[in-house]
Amino acid sequence: MQDMTRTAWYVLLEVVNLPGRQIIAMGTGGPQGTLWHELWEKSDKKEWDGKKWTPTNKNATPGYSGYHLSQAWSPFETPASLADKKKSYPKTLYLTEVECAFFNAAGLKPAPYEATKGLVVTDINEIRLLLNSITTKSIGIDWGNISRWTVCGMTAAREPVLIRTGSWNDPNEMVEFDRDRKAKSCATSAIERELEENEKRIRKHLSEAINLINFEKPDYVMCDAGFSKKMPQELMAMFPKKVWAVTTGDRKESFPSWTVKNKDSDSRQLLPKEQWEYFCDTDHAAMCEILETHVTNKTFHIIDIDQSQSIDEYLLELNMADIVEVESRETVKRRYSITKAHSYAASCYALLPFSKQRKKQKMFPAGR
Repeated sequence: MQDMTRTAWYVLLEVVNLPGRQIIAMGTGGPQGTLWHELWEKSDKKEWDGKKWTPTNKNATPGYSGYHLSQAWSPFETPASLADKKKSYPKTLYLTEVECAFFNAAGLKPAPYEATKGLVVTDINEIRLLLNSITTKSIGIDWGNISRWTVCGMTAAREPVLIRTGSWNDPNEMVEFDRDRKAKSCATSAIERELEENEKRIRKHLSEAINLINFEKPDYVMCDAGFSKKMPQELMAMFPKKVWAVTTGDRKESFPSWTVKNKDSDSRQLLPKEQWEYFCDTDHAAMCEILETHVTNKTFHIIDIDQSQSIDEYLLELNMADIVEVESRETVKRRYSITKAHSYAASCYALLPFSKQRKKQKMFPAGR
């Protein structure tokens, strides 16, 4: 039941709100601050001593019974196996799986739903003030079968604002194929069919991106490489010095580096300007921390003007981002998992030009 949403929980409460009914939820611990942690805190927190259950919470809410049983009581575990787990398991995994306890998960969700929900601005006067204070505008695009895009602005007070967001659907899933089309597709190989669908997706999403850029007129467009780097390259040719392809990895520098590739790799001859390529290379964790910091400090403003559905989808995708703690003997490194959190990725891309180091850096053409 760990993935049940708070809304679904309240629906369940209504369903079983009858005499003689009760809800029994079982599982391991998990992060503090979740629905299940709140229920545990309301309970009488009974502990097993080998003979009987003993309540430990004198301030329990009536009707809430809680039972805690760690692996120490498991017939399948020994003192040696438990000691080995404590030595080899990451701290949070050990707390959850072995001690069956709730752990302090501060930062394990860089943009939790309830935190970002509180950043949504609906007051028209506040929205007007935010929009009027924007000095720089950037678009972030996370290409995929379904591509997520964000339009962000930076205010004079250096606080980012999500102006608009949305997604471009996969045209191959949207279209209802007729029988002749299906028969034709079945006659081709799987590879040819995949290439055909991929090309259709590229053309559709590029068209949507061009329309968005022309409408918003941003200072920057930040996107990942897309399918075979084809998508950002076409946009770079149409919008030179505006569209940047983002590359990420483990970097020593916390701030992004900006490179213009304007020479042929083999001949080293200067390329025509329409063939220049623009790259923003950054440390993945540092990039993700930018958005997390603004969410934590409540300096990220999410505008909702007639886009409630898009905002809800956006917030749910932000919540899909996770932080994995990779432990070693020397240190604990934080790794961000945003593969499925397309909103998080698109927002991070859009915020890169707003880095404090951005204006201090000089961009040198590759090979200079």
